[in-house]
Amino acid sequence: VGAMCVNGQFCVHGVQEVLNGTKHDNGCENASTSVGYCPVGSACGKGSVYPQLCPSGTYSDSNNQVDCRTCPAGYYCDVGSTDYKASPCP
Repeated sequence: VGAMCVNGQFCVHGVQEVLNGTKHDNGCENASTSVGYCPVGSACGKGSVYPQLCPSGTYSDSNNQVDCRTCPAGYYCDVGSTDYKASPCP
């Protein structure tokens, strides 16, 4: 019995479930199943096929994010930003 690929994860090549059983580093039952955790600088909503880089004006500073955060006033965030603090507006 499996569970739906959840928020903060992505399921590659049409995989729809994270299988229960012996887990590998990628959280899957076997190495041929392609499920992963969303990296910083991206977001993965429920059912994501691949992580989506955060668009300009947003950032993601931790793994497994569903949505990117809005870059605060006085800072700028390029595509895939992982932190806004290093990029104050000139």
